[in-house]
Amino acid sequence: MNYFKIVTVLACSLLAQQGLAADPADSNIDGAMADIERFEQQVGTGSVSRSTANRTLRLLNLTRQRLDGSSNQSDPSWIEADERYKALVARLSGDSTPSSASAQTTTSAATPATSAPARPATASKAPQMISQDVARLKKLMRDIKSAIDTIDQAGVKPFQAPEVAAKYQASADRNREMLARYDTFASHPEVAAITEEMAVMDRMIAFGNSEAAKTLSELGDVQARLASINQLVRATALPSLPDPLTSEALTAWIEETETIKTQSAALDPELRMIAERAYLPDSRGTVEQGAPYDMQNLDSMLHSMDRNLRKIDETLEQMALNQDAQASHVEELLEYVENLDPSTWKDQANAYLRDGASTEITARIDKQIGIIETAIAFNQVMKRDSLGQWQILLARAVTSKLTYQTGRQQALHLVRMPEEVDFDDDLDDIAKDVFSKPEYEVGDWERLVVSADKSHHESESSEVEFDKVDVRASGDIKLSGTQTTTFYEWEEFQVATAEPVGDRYFIFYNTLSYSTRGASTTPLDRWVLSSRSKSVEIPLDNIDKD
Repeated sequence: MNYFKIVTVLACSLLAQQGLAADPADSNIDGAMADIERFEQQVGTGSVSRSTANRTLRLLNLTRQRLDGSSNQSDPSWIEADERYKALVARLSGDSTPSSASAQTTTSAATPATSAPARPATASKAPQMISQDVARLKKLMRDIKSAIDTIDQAGVKPFQAPEVAAKYQASADRNREMLARYDTFASHPEVAAITEEMAVMDRMIAFGNSEAAKTLSELGDVQARLASINQLVRATALPSLPDPLTSEALTAWIEETETIKTQSAALDPELRMIAERAYLPDSRGTVEQGAPYDMQNLDSMLHSMDRNLRKIDETLEQMALNQDAQASHVEELLEYVENLDPSTWKDQANAYLRDGASTEITARIDKQIGIIETAIAFNQVMKRDSLGQWQILLARAVTSKLTYQTGRQQALHLVRMPEEVDFDDDLDDIAKDVFSKPEYEVGDWERLVVSADKSHHESESSEVEFDKVDVRASGDIKLSGTQTTTFYEWEEFQVATAEPVGDRYFIFYNTLSYSTRGASTTPLDRWVLSSRSKSVEIPLDNIDKD
């Protein structure tokens, strides 16, 4: 804050409040008018105690000196100030109309109004002071300058607090009373300099009070205003992303974030305006505990809004990146589906007719369609250039789903039981006998086909059991034990069966084996069902087709 700017603005403000017919011709008239205005406000229009009247009359002696020290006593501004001064003195002296005697009494210690303008006495003719007076005046000057610096550094905002304005005014009154003790030394350079500094302090206080009143009138109840804004700020917290993230839920979420951004855009300048103009000193405790809002609370609101807006932007940016990454995964699945061939056994077994395959792949396609629809909603609301690409991808995904469903029907139409190999009729009888045993839980079959002829197999496995550990002086460790080798020998063949599972039929592959050598747990010298797996679905009408 620039001190000289305050003084300039203050002078204009005081003139506007006082309603003078003409601008003050010099600083003496300006300062005197500020004194008169202040004293008039202090004594009011009612009765005044004698002690207050006497005290004010003493202080008015300095005002009289200012008027009589003006070299523009014929100026309308001086005449008006002089008349208001005399009227105030007359009221404080007990007369409604100032008489010549009262005026003479009041101004006995000052230069007569009709005399020639007072001129500052030269240093050589100034009244003599003792050293103690000089020291006191120097201290008074330091006190006034310190008070001016304090007001200047703090600015006009603190005047919005009545207790601060009262403290400044009390400081000025104390300094003025101390200065009044040296009325007889009015022409002394030290007193004259202090008088000028006192006038500066009075102007700054008057300006501060005027600006504070104006600001408070424009701002209204700042605390109530901040409480209302705080509620709105808390309501603008970023909502959680919906789960599952459907296109409808995403659209609603984005619209909600746009509302938050609009509200924040409206609240931000209002908060910054309050921060710039309102006096919000640090307060003890929290708002929740009843403490008033201070600048830290206001800064917290601004940071909260900034954080929400930044999080919204980061979330939207991340969603855009995620969608761009998901596009490649969507295309990978669609390419896989589009390249399936229902006439090949591999695709029949893995993608079309394996139990659960159609449900799984259809669900994967539907999931990708949901991702695409969400991306389209996002791109539409955000007005992104990639909207058209996602719309093309959606059409492709819908087509791929229909293509897959058609391919499954084709696979069902083409599937057949495996080709039957030439074999001894005994294998068929062996399979039927094994399947009839309850421990294998093989149900009724619609057709049985020997799909792999009998073959001979041998293998062996070894197992070492250590029963002694020898640690030698060199640190080497020697293990000793027994190695057991087991030899296996068996024959096996494979049978395919068409069996009902619910209201559908599936092909099962069964391996039967006959072991002549093996481990202690190996069943020997009898046919057993060693493995069994469920394969593809087959329509009932296709079971007997070759």
